[in-house]
Amino acid sequence: MSDQIVNVAIAAAFAVAFVGLLILTLTNRRHDVFISYRRQGGATIARLIKAEFEKRSYRVFLDVADLDRGRFDRVISARIRQTPSFLLILSEGALNSTSQPTDWLLQEVREAIHRRRNIVPLLLPGFHYPANLPPELESLRLLQSYEFNHTLFDGTVGKLVAAVRRYGRRSRRAVVLKSSMSCVGMGLLLAFASLGDPDLIHDVLGAREEWAPVEIRDSLGNPIRADLWKDIFWTASPNGWHKGWLAGVRSWDPRRGILLYTDNLNDSWEDVTNSVGEVGPITSLEFLHSRFFADGDAERQDGVLAAYSGIYRIRYKQGSFLVNRNNWEPFTPAPPANANFERLAFIGHDIYAAGWAGIQHWTRADNGWRHELTTPREIRSIVTGGTPDRPEVWAVGRGGDSKSNNRGAIYRLVDPANRAWVQEALPLDALGVRENDAFSDIALLDPNTVVVVGDSGLIIRGRREGAADPWKWQRIESRTSENLMGVHFVRDRGTLWAVGEQGVILRGRRNGTSWRVFFHVDLADKSEPKLARIRFHGSNVGWIVGRNVLLRYVRTESWFSRLYEALAAPVRHVYR
Repeated sequence: MSDQIVNVAIAAAFAVAFVGLLILTLTNRRHDVFISYRRQGGATIARLIKAEFEKRSYRVFLDVADLDRGRFDRVISARIRQTPSFLLILSEGALNSTSQPTDWLLQEVREAIHRRRNIVPLLLPGFHYPANLPPELESLRLLQSYEFNHTLFDGTVGKLVAAVRRYGRRSRRAVVLKSSMSCVGMGLLLAFASLGDPDLIHDVLGAREEWAPVEIRDSLGNPIRADLWKDIFWTASPNGWHKGWLAGVRSWDPRRGILLYTDNLNDSWEDVTNSVGEVGPITSLEFLHSRFFADGDAERQDGVLAAYSGIYRIRYKQGSFLVNRNNWEPFTPAPPANANFERLAFIGHDIYAAGWAGIQHWTRADNGWRHELTTPREIRSIVTGGTPDRPEVWAVGRGGDSKSNNRGAIYRLVDPANRAWVQEALPLDALGVRENDAFSDIALLDPNTVVVVGDSGLIIRGRREGAADPWKWQRIESRTSENLMGVHFVRDRGTLWAVGEQGVILRGRRNGTSWRVFFHVDLADKSEPKLARIRFHGSNVGWIVGRNVLLRYVRTESWFSRLYEALAAPVRHVYR
Protein backbone atom coordinates (compact mmCIF):
# COMPACT_ATOMS: atom_id res chain seq x y z
CA MET A 1 0.00 0.00 0.00
CA SER A 2 1.30 3.50 -0.84
CA ASP A 3 2.75 5.89 1.72
CA GLN A 4 -0.21 8.21 1.21
CA ILE A 5 -2.74 5.55 2.17
CA VAL A 6 -0.60 4.60 5.16
CA ASN A 7 -0.68 8.23 6.29
CA VAL A 8 -4.48 8.28 6.06
CA ALA A 9 -4.66 5.18 8.26
CA ILE A 10 -2.19 6.66 10.77
CA ALA A 11 -4.03 9.96 11.04
CA ALA A 12 -7.42 8.27 11.37
CA ALA A 13 -6.13 5.98 14.13
CA PHE A 14 -4.53 8.95 15.83
CA ALA A 15 -7.77 10.95 15.75
CA VAL A 16 -9.86 8.11 17.17
CA ALA A 17 -7.34 7.37 19.93
CA PHE A 18 -7.09 11.06 20.77
CA VAL A 19 -10.86 11.25 21.19
CA GLY A 20 -10.73 8.33 23.63
CA LEU A 21 -7.94 10.04 25.53
CA LEU A 22 -9.94 13.24 25.75
CA ILE A 23 -12.96 11.40 27.14
CA LEU A 24 -10.79 10.19 30.02
CA THR A 25 -10.07 13.89 30.83
CA LEU A 26 -6.64 13.41 32.31
CA THR A 27 -5.60 15.73 35.10
CA ASN A 28 -1.82 15.70 34.99
CA ARG A 29 0.59 17.78 37.04
CA ARG A 30 1.13 21.29 35.83
CA HIS A 31 4.83 21.80 36.49
CA ASP A 32 8.20 20.04 36.30
CA VAL A 33 10.20 22.21 38.71
CA PHE A 34 9.26 24.23 41.80
CA ILE A 35 11.72 27.07 42.52
CA SER A 36 12.05 28.04 46.19
CA TYR A 37 14.09 31.11 47.07
CA ARG A 38 14.53 34.01 49.46
CA ARG A 39 13.44 37.22 47.72
CA GLN A 40 16.33 39.13 49.23
CA GLY A 41 19.34 37.96 47.26
CA GLY A 42 17.65 35.21 45.26
CA ALA A 43 14.84 36.76 43.20
CA THR A 44 16.94 37.75 40.19
CA ILE A 45 18.68 34.37 39.93
CA ALA A 46 15.32 32.59 40.34
CA ARG A 47 13.91 34.39 37.33
CA LEU A 48 17.03 33.68 35.25
CA ILE A 49 16.93 29.97 36.10
CA LYS A 50 13.20 29.84 35.34
CA ALA A 51 13.80 31.36 31.90
CA GLU A 52 16.60 28.87 31.11
CA PHE A 53 14.47 25.87 32.08
CA GLU A 54 11.56 27.14 30.00
CA LYS A 55 13.85 27.44 26.97
CA ARG A 56 14.33 23.70 27.34
CA SER A 57 10.54 23.06 27.45
CA TYR A 58 10.31 22.55 31.22
CA ARG A 59 7.35 23.99 33.10
CA VAL A 60 8.56 25.89 36.13
CA PHE A 61 6.57 27.17 39.13
CA LEU A 62 7.67 30.52 40.53
CA ASP A 63 5.34 32.02 43.13
CA VAL A 64 5.39 35.56 41.72
CA ALA A 65 4.43 34.53 38.18
CA ASP A 66 2.41 31.35 38.65
CA LEU A 67 0.50 31.55 41.92
CA ASP A 68 -3.21 30.91 41.49
CA ARG A 69 -5.94 32.37 43.62
CA GLY A 70 -6.55 30.77 46.99
CA ARG A 71 -4.91 30.54 50.38
CA PHE A 72 -1.19 31.05 49.92
CA ASP A 73 -0.13 28.17 52.18
CA ARG A 74 -2.53 25.68 50.59
CA VAL A 75 -1.61 26.63 47.04
CA ILE A 76 2.13 26.42 47.71
CA SER A 77 1.74 23.06 49.46
CA ALA A 78 -0.30 21.72 46.54
CA ARG A 79 2.25 22.89 43.98
CA ILE A 80 5.12 21.21 45.84
CA ARG A 81 3.09 18.02 46.19
CA GLN A 82 2.31 17.98 42.43
CA THR A 83 5.83 18.89 41.18
CA PRO A 84 8.54 16.22 41.09
CA SER A 85 11.64 18.46 41.42
CA PHE A 86 12.29 21.16 44.02
CA LEU A 87 15.05 23.65 43.11
CA LEU A 88 16.24 25.42 46.26
CA ILE A 89 18.15 28.67 45.63
CA LEU A 90 20.28 29.44 48.69
CA SER A 91 21.50 33.03 48.74
CA GLU A 92 23.60 34.57 51.50
CA GLY A 93 21.76 34.17 54.81
CA ALA A 94 18.85 32.32 53.18
CA LEU A 95 18.53 29.79 56.06
CA ASN A 96 19.25 32.14 58.94
CA SER A 97 15.53 32.73 59.65
CA THR A 98 14.38 29.13 59.44
CA SER A 99 14.39 28.82 63.21
CA GLN A 100 11.08 30.69 63.16
CA PRO A 101 8.15 28.25 62.63
CA THR A 102 6.27 30.74 60.41
CA ASP A 103 9.15 31.24 57.99
CA TRP A 104 7.87 30.52 54.47
CA LEU A 105 11.13 29.11 53.17
CA LEU A 106 11.22 26.70 56.11
CA GLN A 107 7.68 25.54 55.34
CA GLU A 108 8.43 25.03 51.64
CA VAL A 109 11.59 23.01 52.29
CA ARG A 110 9.86 20.99 55.03
CA GLU A 111 7.02 20.14 52.63
CA ALA A 112 9.47 19.10 49.90
CA ILE A 113 11.35 16.82 52.32
CA HIS A 114 8.09 15.35 53.61
CA ARG A 115 6.88 14.66 50.04
CA ARG A 116 10.26 13.19 49.09
CA ARG A 117 10.71 15.58 46.18
CA ASN A 118 13.91 15.69 44.15
CA ILE A 119 15.60 18.54 46.06
CA VAL A 120 18.36 20.30 44.10
CA PRO A 121 20.20 22.99 46.15
CA LEU A 122 21.87 25.84 44.23
CA LEU A 123 24.43 27.67 46.39
CA LEU A 124 24.94 31.34 45.53
CA PRO A 125 28.16 33.18 46.42
CA GLY A 126 28.36 33.99 50.12
CA PHE A 127 26.03 31.23 51.31
CA HIS A 128 26.97 29.01 54.26
CA TYR A 129 24.86 26.58 56.25
CA PRO A 130 24.14 28.11 59.66
CA ALA A 131 25.21 26.29 62.80
CA ASN A 132 21.68 26.33 64.29
CA LEU A 133 19.94 24.72 61.35
CA PRO A 134 16.55 23.15 62.34
CA PRO A 135 16.78 19.34 62.72
CA GLU A 136 14.29 18.70 59.90
CA LEU A 137 16.62 20.59 57.49
CA GLU A 138 19.85 18.85 58.45
CA SER A 139 19.42 16.46 55.53
CA LEU A 140 20.10 19.38 53.16
CA ARG A 141 23.80 19.18 54.03
CA LEU A 142 23.92 15.63 52.62
CA LEU A 143 22.34 16.44 49.26
CA GLN A 144 24.25 16.91 46.03
CA SER A 145 24.46 20.70 45.65
CA TYR A 146 25.62 22.96 42.84
CA GLU A 147 27.54 26.22 43.12
CA PHE A 148 26.38 29.17 41.04
CA ASN A 149 29.04 30.68 38.80
CA HIS A 150 28.37 33.83 36.76
CA THR A 151 31.23 33.08 34.37
CA LEU A 152 30.09 29.50 33.71
CA PHE A 153 26.38 30.25 33.79
CA ASP A 154 25.54 27.88 30.91
CA GLY A 155 27.46 25.07 32.59
CA THR A 156 25.62 25.66 35.88
CA VAL A 157 22.26 25.54 34.12
CA GLY A 158 23.27 22.37 32.30
CA LYS A 159 24.07 20.63 35.59
CA LEU A 160 20.74 21.72 37.11
CA VAL A 161 18.84 20.46 34.06
CA ALA A 162 20.70 17.13 34.25
CA ALA A 163 19.80 16.80 37.95
CA VAL A 164 16.14 17.38 37.16
CA ARG A 165 16.18 15.13 34.09
CA ARG A 166 17.62 12.18 36.03
CA TYR A 167 14.66 12.29 38.40
CA GLY A 168 12.19 12.21 35.51
CA ARG A 169 9.71 14.58 33.99
CA ARG A 170 6.01 14.62 34.52
CA SER A 171 3.51 13.98 31.77
CA ARG A 172 2.00 16.91 29.91
CA ARG A 173 -1.42 18.05 31.05
CA ALA A 174 -4.06 16.70 28.69
CA VAL A 175 -5.91 19.42 26.86
CA VAL A 176 -9.64 18.67 26.55
CA LEU A 177 -11.16 19.87 23.27
CA LYS A 178 -14.74 21.18 23.17
CA SER A 179 -15.88 18.53 20.71
CA SER A 180 -14.54 15.08 19.92
CA MET A 181 -15.88 15.44 16.39
CA SER A 182 -13.55 18.39 15.78
CA CYS A 183 -10.63 16.15 16.74
CA VAL A 184 -11.71 13.49 14.24
CA GLY A 185 -12.09 16.15 11.58
CA MET A 186 -8.61 17.52 12.32
CA GLY A 187 -7.03 14.09 12.01
CA LEU A 188 -8.76 13.26 8.74
CA LEU A 189 -7.97 16.69 7.30
CA LEU A 190 -4.30 16.19 8.11
CA ALA A 191 -4.37 12.71 6.61
CA PHE A 192 -5.75 13.84 3.27
CA ALA A 193 -3.46 16.89 3.21
CA SER A 194 -0.52 14.49 3.52
CA LEU A 195 -1.53 12.85 0.23
CA GLY A 196 0.37 15.65 -1.50
CA ASP A 197 3.28 15.64 0.99
CA PRO A 198 3.89 12.25 2.65
CA ASP A 199 6.18 13.80 5.31
CA LEU A 200 3.62 16.38 6.42
CA ILE A 201 1.89 14.17 8.99
CA HIS A 202 5.17 13.34 10.72
CA ASP A 203 6.32 16.98 10.77
CA VAL A 204 3.03 18.10 12.36
CA LEU A 205 2.45 15.29 14.85
CA GLY A 206 5.96 14.00 15.55
CA ALA A 207 8.51 15.16 18.10
CA ARG A 208 10.21 18.52 17.64
CA GLU A 209 13.74 18.17 16.22
CA GLU A 210 16.42 20.82 15.88
CA TRP A 211 20.18 21.29 15.61
CA ALA A 212 21.51 23.71 18.21
CA PRO A 213 24.93 25.41 17.95
CA VAL A 214 27.44 24.56 20.69
CA GLU A 215 30.39 26.70 21.75
CA ILE A 216 33.34 24.68 22.98
CA ARG A 217 34.93 26.13 26.13
CA ASP A 218 37.72 25.12 28.47
CA SER A 219 37.44 24.74 32.26
CA LEU A 220 37.87 28.53 32.68
CA GLY A 221 35.07 29.33 30.28
CA ASN A 222 37.34 30.46 27.44
CA PRO A 223 36.26 29.47 23.92
CA ILE A 224 38.33 26.88 22.04
CA ARG A 225 38.31 27.31 18.28
CA ALA A 226 39.41 25.23 15.34
CA ASP A 227 39.51 26.01 11.65
CA LEU A 228 37.75 22.74 10.91
CA TRP A 229 36.26 20.18 13.29
CA LYS A 230 36.58 16.82 11.55
CA ASP A 231 35.11 14.26 13.94
CA ILE A 232 33.48 13.74 17.34
CA PHE A 233 33.01 10.56 19.36
CA TRP A 234 31.36 9.73 22.69
CA THR A 235 32.07 6.62 24.73
CA ALA A 236 30.12 5.04 27.56
CA SER A 237 30.70 2.08 29.84
CA PRO A 238 28.22 -0.12 31.72
CA ASN A 239 29.03 2.01 34.79
CA GLY A 240 27.43 4.98 33.09
CA TRP A 241 30.43 7.31 32.71
CA HIS A 242 30.71 9.29 29.50
CA LYS A 243 33.72 10.73 27.73
CA GLY A 244 33.82 12.87 24.62
CA TRP A 245 36.54 13.38 22.03
CA LEU A 246 36.58 16.15 19.44
CA ALA A 247 39.20 16.38 16.69
CA GLY A 248 40.09 18.73 13.89
CA VAL A 249 42.56 21.25 12.48
CA ARG A 250 43.87 24.24 14.44
CA SER A 251 42.58 27.65 13.38
CA TRP A 252 46.01 29.32 13.54
CA ASP A 253 47.99 26.59 11.74
CA PRO A 254 46.28 24.27 9.18
CA ARG A 255 49.25 21.89 9.40
CA ARG A 256 48.52 21.07 13.04
CA GLY A 257 45.73 18.99 14.51
CA ILE A 258 43.72 19.54 17.66
CA LEU A 259 42.26 16.93 20.02
CA LEU A 260 39.90 17.82 22.87
CA TYR A 261 38.63 15.62 25.67
CA THR A 262 35.78 15.93 28.18
CA ASP A 263 34.48 13.76 31.00
CA ASN A 264 31.76 16.13 32.25
CA LEU A 265 29.10 15.81 29.55
CA ASN A 266 30.27 18.75 27.43
CA ASP A 267 30.42 21.30 30.29
CA SER A 268 34.10 21.97 29.54
CA TRP A 269 36.82 20.51 27.34
CA GLU A 270 40.55 19.97 27.75
CA ASP A 271 43.03 20.40 24.91
CA VAL A 272 45.19 17.26 25.15
CA THR A 273 47.01 17.59 21.83
CA ASN A 274 50.29 18.79 23.26
CA SER A 275 50.21 16.15 25.99
CA VAL A 276 50.44 13.31 23.55
CA GLY A 277 52.38 14.69 20.62
CA GLU A 278 51.78 16.39 17.29
CA VAL A 279 50.57 14.23 14.39
CA GLY A 280 49.17 16.82 11.99
CA PRO A 281 45.52 17.37 11.09
CA ILE A 282 43.29 14.78 12.77
CA THR A 283 40.52 13.40 10.57
CA SER A 284 38.78 10.48 12.25
CA LEU A 285 38.25 8.83 15.66
CA GLU A 286 36.94 5.39 16.55
CA PHE A 287 36.66 3.76 20.00
CA LEU A 288 35.85 0.26 21.12
CA HIS A 289 33.71 -0.72 24.09
CA SER A 290 35.77 -3.80 24.81
CA ARG A 291 39.33 -4.54 25.96
CA PHE A 292 40.91 -4.14 22.54
CA PHE A 293 44.69 -3.57 22.85
CA ALA A 294 44.05 -4.02 26.60
CA ASP A 295 46.31 -5.41 29.27
CA GLY A 296 43.68 -6.81 31.62
CA ASP A 297 42.37 -3.46 32.91
CA ALA A 298 38.59 -3.90 32.70
CA GLU A 299 37.81 -0.20 32.90
CA ARG A 300 40.15 1.00 30.22
CA GLN A 301 38.77 2.08 26.86
CA ASP A 302 40.92 2.06 23.76
CA GLY A 303 40.58 3.71 20.40
CA VAL A 304 42.23 4.58 17.15
CA LEU A 305 42.94 8.00 15.65
CA ALA A 306 43.56 8.79 12.00
CA ALA A 307 45.69 11.74 10.91
CA TYR A 308 47.40 12.85 7.75
CA SER A 309 50.67 11.49 9.13
CA GLY A 310 49.39 8.03 10.02
CA ILE A 311 47.17 6.04 12.39
CA TYR A 312 47.63 6.01 16.17
CA ARG A 313 46.23 4.32 19.24
CA ILE A 314 44.57 6.18 22.12
CA ARG A 315 44.33 4.78 25.64
CA TYR A 316 42.59 6.12 28.74
CA LYS A 317 41.09 4.91 31.99
CA GLN A 318 37.95 5.82 33.86
CA GLY A 319 38.50 9.05 35.74
CA SER A 320 41.85 9.98 34.17
CA PHE A 321 43.36 10.47 30.73
CA LEU A 322 46.74 8.82 30.32
CA VAL A 323 48.96 11.64 29.11
CA ASN A 324 52.30 10.23 28.13
CA ARG A 325 53.97 9.52 24.86
CA ASN A 326 53.08 5.82 24.93
CA ASN A 327 49.40 6.68 24.55
CA TRP A 328 50.01 8.39 21.24
CA GLU A 329 51.26 5.08 19.98
CA PRO A 330 51.77 4.38 16.27
CA PHE A 331 51.00 0.93 14.94
CA THR A 332 53.84 -1.45 14.33
CA PRO A 333 54.21 -2.18 11.51
CA ALA A 334 52.66 1.15 10.47
CA PRO A 335 50.45 1.85 7.46
CA PRO A 336 51.86 4.15 4.77
CA ALA A 337 53.01 7.47 6.22
CA ASN A 338 51.55 10.75 4.97
CA ALA A 339 48.70 8.88 3.28
CA ASN A 340 46.13 11.49 4.29
CA PHE A 341 43.79 9.01 5.92
CA GLU A 342 40.22 10.36 6.05
CA ARG A 343 38.09 7.68 7.70
CA LEU A 344 38.28 4.69 10.03
CA ALA A 345 35.82 1.85 10.52
CA PHE A 346 35.70 -1.17 12.87
CA ILE A 347 34.16 -4.59 12.45
CA GLY A 348 34.89 -6.90 15.37
CA HIS A 349 38.62 -6.44 16.04
CA ASP A 350 39.42 -5.47 12.45
CA ILE A 351 40.21 -1.89 11.48
CA TYR A 352 39.74 -0.40 8.03
CA ALA A 353 41.42 2.90 7.09
CA ALA A 354 40.70 4.83 3.90
CA GLY A 355 42.40 7.79 2.25
CA TRP A 356 44.68 8.70 -0.64
CA ALA A 357 46.55 5.42 -0.22
CA GLY A 358 43.41 3.44 -0.92
CA ILE A 359 42.22 1.03 1.79
CA GLN A 360 44.35 -0.47 4.56
CA HIS A 361 43.18 -3.35 6.78
CA TRP A 362 44.49 -4.23 10.26
CA THR A 363 43.61 -7.59 11.82
CA ARG A 364 44.27 -8.88 15.29
CA ALA A 365 45.39 -12.23 13.94
CA ASP A 366 48.04 -10.66 11.70
CA ASN A 367 48.86 -7.91 14.20
CA GLY A 368 49.65 -5.70 11.25
CA TRP A 369 48.36 -3.76 8.27
CA ARG A 370 47.72 -5.05 4.79
CA HIS A 371 47.04 -2.99 1.72
CA GLU A 372 43.76 -4.23 0.23
CA LEU A 373 42.71 -1.77 -2.45
CA THR A 374 44.65 0.68 -4.58
CA THR A 375 42.65 3.40 -6.29
CA PRO A 376 43.75 6.09 -8.73
CA ARG A 377 41.87 8.68 -6.69
CA GLU A 378 41.04 9.22 -3.05
CA ILE A 379 38.72 7.16 -0.86
CA ARG A 380 36.62 9.61 1.16
CA SER A 381 34.68 7.27 3.42
CA ILE A 382 34.45 3.65 4.50
CA VAL A 383 31.72 1.91 6.53
CA THR A 384 31.24 -1.55 7.95
CA GLY A 385 28.26 -3.70 8.84
CA GLY A 386 27.23 -7.30 9.27
CA THR A 387 29.21 -9.49 11.65
CA PRO A 388 32.93 -10.27 12.04
CA ASP A 389 32.31 -13.65 10.38
CA ARG A 390 30.36 -12.05 7.51
CA PRO A 391 31.50 -8.46 7.26
CA GLU A 392 29.92 -5.97 4.92
CA VAL A 393 32.41 -3.26 3.97
CA TRP A 394 31.74 -0.40 1.56
CA ALA A 395 33.86 2.57 0.49
CA VAL A 396 33.18 5.62 -1.67
CA GLY A 397 35.28 8.31 -3.27
CA ARG A 398 36.46 9.24 -6.71
CA GLY A 399 37.33 6.82 -9.49
CA GLY A 400 39.06 7.11 -12.83
CA ASP A 401 42.67 7.69 -13.77
CA SER A 402 42.51 11.04 -15.55
CA LYS A 403 41.01 14.52 -15.23
CA SER A 404 38.34 13.58 -17.76
CA ASN A 405 37.40 10.41 -15.92
CA ASN A 406 37.25 11.17 -12.21
CA ARG A 407 33.62 10.81 -11.23
CA GLY A 408 32.25 9.13 -8.12
CA ALA A 409 33.03 5.50 -7.39
CA ILE A 410 31.62 2.89 -5.00
CA TYR A 411 33.70 -0.07 -3.81
CA ARG A 412 32.49 -3.23 -2.06
CA LEU A 413 34.28 -6.07 -0.28
CA VAL A 414 32.96 -9.21 -2.02
CA ASP A 415 35.33 -11.88 -0.68
CA PRO A 416 36.55 -11.17 2.90
CA ALA A 417 38.62 -14.35 3.05
CA ASN A 418 40.70 -13.31 0.04
CA ARG A 419 40.25 -9.59 0.66
CA ALA A 420 38.78 -9.08 -2.79
CA TRP A 421 37.08 -5.80 -3.70
CA VAL A 422 35.03 -4.74 -6.71
CA GLN A 423 34.07 -1.35 -8.04
CA GLU A 424 30.32 -1.22 -8.58
CA ALA A 425 29.33 -0.74 -12.20
CA LEU A 426 27.23 2.39 -11.92
CA PRO A 427 25.27 3.95 -14.79
CA LEU A 428 26.83 7.33 -13.99
CA ASP A 429 25.30 9.17 -16.94
CA ALA A 430 21.81 7.86 -16.20
CA LEU A 431 22.24 8.80 -12.54
CA GLY A 432 23.18 12.35 -13.50
CA VAL A 433 26.71 12.18 -12.06
CA ARG A 434 28.69 14.94 -13.75
CA GLU A 435 32.41 15.19 -14.38
CA ASN A 436 34.36 15.93 -11.16
CA ASP A 437 31.36 14.94 -8.99
CA ALA A 438 32.72 12.62 -6.30
CA PHE A 439 30.93 10.54 -3.66
CA SER A 440 31.65 11.61 -0.07
CA ASP A 441 29.92 9.21 2.33
CA ILE A 442 27.78 6.10 2.50
CA ALA A 443 25.26 4.64 4.97
CA LEU A 444 24.22 0.99 5.31
CA LEU A 445 20.49 0.73 6.03
CA ASP A 446 20.33 -3.08 5.90
CA PRO A 447 22.19 -5.87 4.03
CA ASN A 448 20.28 -5.00 0.86
CA THR A 449 20.08 -1.20 0.97
CA VAL A 450 22.72 1.54 0.92
CA VAL A 451 22.56 5.31 0.48
CA VAL A 452 25.44 7.35 -0.97
CA VAL A 453 25.83 11.15 -0.93
CA GLY A 454 28.20 13.33 -2.88
CA ASP A 455 28.91 16.53 -4.76
CA SER A 456 26.22 18.72 -6.36
CA GLY A 457 23.54 17.38 -4.04
CA LEU A 458 23.93 13.78 -5.18
CA ILE A 459 21.97 11.11 -3.32
CA ILE A 460 22.25 7.62 -4.82
CA ARG A 461 20.29 4.70 -3.40
CA GLY A 462 21.35 1.11 -3.98
CA ARG A 463 18.95 -1.78 -3.51
CA ARG A 464 18.92 -5.51 -4.18
CA GLU A 465 16.23 -8.11 -3.54
CA GLY A 466 18.53 -10.70 -2.01
CA ALA A 467 22.18 -11.62 -1.48
CA ALA A 468 22.39 -13.35 -4.89
CA ASP A 469 20.65 -10.57 -6.82
CA PRO A 470 22.35 -7.65 -8.58
CA TRP A 471 22.38 -4.15 -7.13
CA LYS A 472 20.12 -1.57 -8.73
CA TRP A 473 20.98 2.12 -8.39
CA GLN A 474 18.60 5.07 -8.33
CA ARG A 475 19.12 8.84 -8.12
CA ILE A 476 16.98 10.36 -5.34
CA GLU A 477 15.89 14.00 -5.39
CA SER A 478 17.77 15.88 -2.67
CA ARG A 479 16.28 19.37 -3.21
CA THR A 480 19.73 20.95 -3.00
CA SER A 481 22.72 21.47 -5.29
CA GLU A 482 25.28 21.88 -2.49
CA ASN A 483 28.08 19.35 -2.09
CA LEU A 484 27.01 16.78 0.49
CA MET A 485 29.83 15.60 2.78
CA GLY A 486 28.29 13.19 5.30
CA VAL A 487 25.32 10.89 5.85
CA HIS A 488 24.15 8.87 8.87
CA PHE A 489 21.33 6.38 9.39
CA VAL A 490 19.57 6.48 12.79
CA ARG A 491 18.44 2.90 12.87
CA ASP A 492 16.12 3.10 15.88
CA ARG A 493 14.02 5.81 14.20
CA GLY A 494 14.44 4.82 10.55
CA THR A 495 15.67 8.34 9.74
CA LEU A 496 18.60 9.47 7.61
CA TRP A 497 20.49 12.74 7.97
CA ALA A 498 22.88 14.30 5.46
CA VAL A 499 25.06 17.41 5.77
CA GLY A 500 27.07 19.49 3.35
CA GLU A 501 28.52 22.80 2.30
CA GLN A 502 26.84 26.15 2.92
CA GLY A 503 25.43 24.69 6.15
CA VAL A 504 22.80 22.50 4.51
CA ILE A 505 21.18 19.73 6.61
CA LEU A 506 18.88 17.19 4.93
CA ARG A 507 16.56 14.65 6.51
CA GLY A 508 15.57 11.45 4.74
CA ARG A 509 12.73 9.04 5.43
CA ARG A 510 11.04 5.93 4.07
CA ASN A 511 14.19 3.89 3.59
CA GLY A 512 16.04 6.72 1.90
CA THR A 513 13.49 7.36 -0.86
CA SER A 514 12.29 10.77 0.38
CA TRP A 515 14.48 13.76 1.34
CA ARG A 516 13.94 17.38 2.21
CA VAL A 517 16.06 20.31 3.34
CA PHE A 518 15.64 20.35 7.11
CA PHE A 519 17.77 23.37 8.04
CA HIS A 520 20.41 25.82 6.83
CA VAL A 521 23.07 26.85 9.34
CA ASP A 522 23.67 30.60 9.34
CA LEU A 523 26.67 31.70 11.40
CA ALA A 524 26.70 35.05 13.13
CA ASP A 525 30.07 36.03 11.62
CA LYS A 526 28.79 35.19 8.10
CA SER A 527 31.64 32.71 7.53
CA GLU A 528 31.05 29.63 5.43
CA PRO A 529 29.55 26.87 7.64
CA LYS A 530 30.91 23.84 5.77
CA LEU A 531 29.49 20.76 7.52
CA ALA A 532 31.95 17.85 7.33
CA ARG A 533 30.46 14.94 9.26
CA ILE A 534 27.39 13.81 11.18
CA ARG A 535 27.32 11.14 13.87
CA PHE A 536 24.67 9.68 16.13
CA HIS A 537 25.43 7.64 19.26
CA GLY A 538 22.07 6.03 19.92
CA SER A 539 18.88 7.66 18.69
CA ASN A 540 19.02 10.91 20.69
CA VAL A 541 22.73 11.86 20.83
CA GLY A 542 23.65 13.45 17.51
CA TRP A 543 26.47 15.82 16.51
CA ILE A 544 27.48 17.67 13.36
CA VAL A 545 31.03 18.95 12.95
CA GLY A 546 32.49 21.21 10.31
CA ARG A 547 34.24 24.44 9.47
CA ASN A 548 33.58 27.06 12.15
CA VAL A 549 30.63 25.11 13.49
CA LEU A 550 29.60 22.41 15.96
CA LEU A 551 25.92 21.43 16.27
CA ARG A 552 24.09 19.15 18.71
CA TYR A 553 20.84 17.32 17.99
CA VAL A 554 17.94 18.24 20.27
CA ARG A 555 14.74 16.21 20.25
CA THR A 556 11.80 17.44 22.31
CA GLU A 557 9.01 14.93 22.86
CA SER A 558 5.54 15.51 24.25
CA TRP A 559 2.78 13.09 25.15
CA PHE A 560 1.21 14.20 21.85
CA SER A 561 4.21 13.08 19.78
CA ARG A 562 4.65 9.88 21.82
CA LEU A 563 1.03 8.98 21.15
CA TYR A 564 1.58 9.56 17.45
CA GLU A 565 4.70 7.36 17.38
CA ALA A 566 2.92 4.60 19.31
CA LEU A 567 0.07 4.57 16.80
CA ALA A 568 2.21 5.05 13.69
CA ALA A 569 4.53 2.08 14.29
CA PRO A 570 1.91 -0.73 14.22
CA VAL A 571 0.01 0.87 11.34
CA ARG A 572 3.16 1.07 9.23
CA HIS A 573 4.00 -2.52 10.17
CA VAL A 574 0.59 -3.80 9.04
CA TYR A 575 0.44 -1.88 5.77
CA ARG A 576 4.04 -2.32 4.71
